[in-house]
Amino acid sequence: NAEYMGVLLVTRLPEGVTTEMVAKLFGAYGDVMCVRILYKQRNQALVEMADTMHANSCLMHLDLCPFGEDRIKILPSKHLSVQRPSPGDVESGFCVDYSSNRAMHRFRSPTAKVWRNLHKPSPLLHVAGIPDGTAEDTLMAIFGVFGRVVSFSFFATDRHMAYVEMASTSEAVAALIGCHDAPVIGMALRVSFAKPRHQRD
Repeated sequence: NAEYMGVLLVTRLPEGVTTEMVAKLFGAYGDVMCVRILYKQRNQALVEMADTMHANSCLMHLDLCPFGEDRIKILPSKHLSVQRPSPGDVESGFCVDYSSNRAMHRFRSPTAKVWRNLHKPSPLLHVAGIPDGTAEDTLMAIFGVFGRVVSFSFFATDRHMAYVEMASTSEAVAALIGCHDAPVIGMALRVSFAKPRHQRD
């Protein structure tokens, strides 16, 4: 099945990492189908992406990304897919199928606008899906759980979007994982990495 070679091996994951944490991080750069944390090497995981384009996007943007106290290393895997656990499997909690989880699928169309706005992890986050009337203090408190918020600014033309700058890339990674799809007044936040200010025109 030559067209289905979108599996990545991820190493140097932090202690206590969960499949959802991995899925949210990789979901910022492609659609995640399945995550299996290796039962006997829990600092490693296999991540099955929708296809090679999605997998290559993760490779390009996330290799050596700070995550916890280390930087993750990503390699293409020889596996064609990630084996799903059978019912009652002792490893079932370490393998989750995300193929029907819309929160992990931002790239459903190959022409989706989101493909044109991908940037490597940095301290600056782009936040969308902010409900009407949400106060700056509310959002700063949500993101502040994951580190120090250096700056916050709503878009001048659209208060449903904002930039949140964290103190470090590592804290921004934690904030994206913790805040993407978080419910705020009945809506789910959408969080992605933004182009660093010094790289803008």
